Parts: sequence; C-alpha cells; structure tokens
Amino acid sequence: MKRRIVLFMAIMLLISPEVFASSSIQGWVQVPGGIDIGGVRIAFDDVSVQDRSMFITLKGKGLNTMTTIPMGSILKTNEGEYNFTFTFNHLMINNPSYSDIYLQFPYLLEGESIAFDGYRIYLKSISHRTAVLQLSYGNSTKEITYRGKEINFENLRISLSLMPIMFDGYLYKGQREKIGEWNVTFDGYNITKENGNLIEIVRLKINQKEYFSEIGKTIEAEGLEIEVKDLIGSEYLRTKIRLIGAYINVKILPYFDGWISEGKTTKLGPYVIKVENIFGNKVYISIQNSCGMPLKTALIPVGNLTYVFSYGGLSIGALETREQENEMQVRIVAMFNEDQIPKIQDIAFLNVSFKTPSNAKQYIPFKVNVTLKNTGKSDLKYVEILPNISKNFEILGEYPKYIPVIKKGQKIEFQMLIKPKAYGNLTIGNIKVSAHAPYPLSCYGLESVEFSSEIRRIVVQKAILKYSIKLSSRNGIIGGNVPLNITVTNMGNSNIPFDLTIAVPQGFGVIGKNFTMYGKWLQLRDSIEPNQTRTYRLSLIPSKEGKYEVIGVISVNVNNKLFQNSTVITISKPIENNATVTPVQIQNNTANTNTTCQPKIVTQTIKVPVPQNTTVEVSEGMTLKHKILYFGGAFVGGIAFILLIAFIAAKLEERKR
Repeated sequence: MKRRIVLFMAIMLLISPEVFASSSIQGWVQVPGGIDIGGVRIAFDDVSVQDRSMFITLKGKGLNTMTTIPMGSILKTNEGEYNFTFTFNHLMINNPSYSDIYLQFPYLLEGESIAFDGYRIYLKSISHRTAVLQLSYGNSTKEITYRGKEINFENLRISLSLMPIMFDGYLYKGQREKIGEWNVTFDGYNITKENGNLIEIVRLKINQKEYFSEIGKTIEAEGLEIEVKDLIGSEYLRTKIRLIGAYINVKILPYFDGWISEGKTTKLGPYVIKVENIFGNKVYISIQNSCGMPLKTALIPVGNLTYVFSYGGLSIGALETREQENEMQVRIVAMFNEDQIPKIQDIAFLNVSFKTPSNAKQYIPFKVNVTLKNTGKSDLKYVEILPNISKNFEILGEYPKYIPVIKKGQKIEFQMLIKPKAYGNLTIGNIKVSAHAPYPLSCYGLESVEFSSEIRRIVVQKAILKYSIKLSSRNGIIGGNVPLNITVTNMGNSNIPFDLTIAVPQGFGVIGKNFTMYGKWLQLRDSIEPNQTRTYRLSLIPSKEGKYEVIGVISVNVNNKLFQNSTVITISKPIENNATVTPVQIQNNTANTNTTCQPKIVTQTIKVPVPQNTTVEVSEGMTLKHKILYFGGAFVGGIAFILLIAFIAAKLEERKR
C-alpha cells in the first residue's frame, strides 16, 4: 500500500499544468474596422461619444458575441475555442476614428494569418528555431525569417515565441485533456513483436480522430506536435505537446507620438505641423506645406476623447498637455496614410488622344488627329505639346507646340502631317504633353504634370521609286526654233514629288513655261501618279553652230535617286542668199512703194535691258511668240532663280567629263 502511495505522489510531481501564455495586439487601430485572427473576426463596429464606449462583435471558432465596452473597461470571453481579453483607453473621433486597444488571444497556427487596417501577417512555416513570416501592407509584400530578434515592418513591431509547449506531463488513460482548442485523450496501447523485439504502440485521440505512435516517437497532428515519451504502468502516458504555431506579440505604433511645444513646428511626411496656441484643454494646430503655406487649421480638444484633425492622409489627435521648462507642450498622436496624399494626377488630368490611319505608303505624308480634353478638376496652364515620334517618321509643317491655357472641360483638336521614312509594321509613337496645374503641396502654387496618349503603330508599304525620262528633238539652224519634248513616266508606286533638271548648252535661248533658270540649268518640281506620263515642252534658240547634247535628269530627294537621259542636236548656219540682212530681214509692206515695186529692206535693232546688267538683243523681225531666255544668268518672263542641288550638278559634270 505504501509503495502505491509513493508511486502516485511521484506521478503527481511529474505532471505539469498547461502553460498559460498568450499572444497580444496593442496599438492604434481604425474604427470602424477590425482584426482577423485565423478564423476569428473581432470587429470594432462603432463608438459612442456620449458614454465613451465601443460596440464590438466577435465571431468564429465557437464565438458569437456582440457587446458594448466602456473606455477603460476589460472584456473577457470564456465561450468557444478561443478566449479573448480586450480593452481600450483613448478615442480620436472622426471618419475614420482611431482607438488604442489591447487584445489578448491564445496563439497563431502555422498557415494562419492576422489582418487589420491594410496589414497582413501570415505564418508561412515554423520550426523550433525559426519561422517564416509573409508581411503585407497595401501592395507591398515582404517575406522575413524570424530567428528570435524583433521584426520591424512599416509601423509594426513583431516578436514570437516559437512552437510553445502547451502540455508537459502525464495523460491518464481514457481521460480527455483540454489543451487550447484541442481535446487530447490517451485511449490505450498495444504490444506487438517485430523481429523478435517487443514494440509498444499507443493510441491517441485528438478531437475524436485516432492517431498511433510508438513509444519514443513524435507525431504531428491537428496543429500539434506530440512527443510520446513513456508509459507508467498501463494507465499513464507521459507526453510533451507543442503548438505547431507561435505566441505572437504585435505592437501597432502611430506614425508619430510625441510632445510639441507651443509655437514649434514638426515635419510629418510632406507636411509641417505647427502648434499655434494651447488654451487649457484645447489646442490650435495648423497643417502646412513644406514652404509654410497653411493648408488647414483647427482648434481641437485635448484628452482621452478627442477629435481627429485630418488632411491629405495625415490624421492628428491631441491627448494631453503639460508645462515643462516654462513651455506649454501638447502630446500629439498622428496617423499617416501615404496613399491619401493629394496627387497632382488627382487634381489635373488631360485626356490625350492620338488617331492615325492603319496603313500608309513610304515617303507619302499622312494626317493624324490629336485631341486634348481637360477632364480634371482645374485649368491647365503653360501646356507644351511634345510629340514622341519614332525616328522612322518625320513631322512636316506646323502644329500648336504651345498652348497658354486649356480650361476645365475644354477640348482642343488639331492635325499633324507625318511622313514615313521606312516601311514595315512600324511604331509611330505617341503624343506627350507637359502642363502645370494648381497643387497645394507646391511652394509655387503650380506643379508640373505630364500626360501621354496611346502608342500607335502603322503598316507602311514600301515605296518603289522608278521613273523613265525621254528627250526628243530635231536639228536646227542658228536663230531658229528647235522644239524639245521631255516625256516623264512614273513607273513606281508612289507619287512622290521629283525635280526635273534640263542642262542646255551655253548660249542657247529657251522658250518655256514653269521652269526656273540658273546658269545653264532649267528646273521644275512636279509629281505624277503611278503609271502616268507627262510631257514638258520647250523651244531652244541656238546662237551658234555645232553638235550639242541636251541632258535631262529626274531626282527624288527621299533617297537621292537619279534617273537621266539625253538627246543630241546639230545646229547649222542659215542658208545664205544674195540679200544681206543684219540681223533679220523683215519686208515692210507699206503703201509708199516706188514705181518699180521692188521690196524695201528695213533694218531696226531694239535693245532690251534685263537684270544682272545683261543686255539681250532681240531683232524686231524675229517671229517669236514668247520671250526668249538666253543663258548666262538673265531673268526674263517672271522666271525665278534657285540653286541647283549640288549632287545633281556633280553627276552631270561627271557625265560631261
């Protein structure tokens, strides 16, 4: 009997109670809001200013509680699988409101998460020494391995107790042991023989599910790690049970919590906070931009129940005042949400539309339409148009490069002429616009902002540039009229403008239309549709005999292509007769004739002045219906001078050599 009593007392000494530890979240949270822990939701639904209380709801894992808790009171739950303790000590009222809370809860299992106010803490994996946490805030996510040192993430401070021991002692056969949200029962054991060795296998029930383990082994089941140590007789099983999870402690710090003296300023984010005056239990505060320009001011109360003073993502509350070193000071708590900072894009917006055809032809300009519509909240000033056009294209002509102002709701449309220099499926680019709009955070009152259109592509057909040129004439005599026909045929697929240049021998005169003369060159610019032919007609007036070559050249500027041909004419002296005429004989059929009726030869020379101090002599007796151009730099009949393209001249000179 004594031996049994001693054995029983030894067993009792070895049995350890459950380890009553817990997790916690403390700090400032939004109201309305809430915290999600695993499968439990603790919702902060509303606050009452009159009785300084908060209405909260707890749901999940057997919890279904709705209650009101006054400021400073403690709420404890004993129902369900989870037990919670909750209290709060300050309220800052507005939309949203804020409260500093203290929440105790049991633990966080592997694969579970905590979420509140845009934060998410996910316990991805855990071991006895390390844990992998996935931390998120807004669109930012970071994975951190915890090795015992506190984690700082945004405004959170996080520490963990890894795989804590939930139970270390003896399980009595058939008796259910409540461990957190689990019921663990030692249900019995069997002895088997394997390879001549006796093996003890115990049977455990975890939340009514059966699991088997050899003595000395460890099993993982239902979120628990159970180390099966040994049997005491047939009634007691010694175990050590760990949580496959962690006790977690989370501190939620405000963006700022500190004392500011009366008249002093403090920089918070992009703002400057100034405590203008302290009046007992009230404080007058201004929020300014970085240059000291006031954005918003307010007189707010000081105390456990105060009002939130907000502007552009910054929320301020005044909790208490004090006098220190002959200065009045106020304790300011501030929350800051960067996503709510006023952005110039929220104030100003210009819808830029860039419409282009779907296809074009190389070197042939096409029109594009640009539309600017101010759909923002303010006028846009000093607007600059910045085409972002690919090097495969060229902008021709004028377009509005600068617009003084585009008023709110105003629409401006214009066209641009663009020439493709390459071919294929090409990116044209887009239209960028730089403008200025009113912006409260700017020291100058205006902020630069850029807008852009969609990026456009176009299919450009390759241009085939091919022309034929044919010169036809006949032989003539000095002073005679020698017709010259130049026939040009467009054998390509584009009507790109070309330059037609005719090289006429020195000393020849020319009768013609639309040509420009310089030196011995005649030139005109024209265009012909594909597969079309055009003939240009000139009359040459030779001044000396000989054999002469007249050369015609077509040049296309886009790729410096030349197409040329020539013809040779022979000029002879006039056939002489017995009458001598200088320089031209003209019969004057006048009434005053002699009795013999012999014709009278009259010779008269007229001198005509021309530019460049050049004189061209034209005999009245010459039967010319148009004025005659004599080469040597003269300007006659309204034909203007231009410089011939240098490379054409070089080509012709090479041919001459």
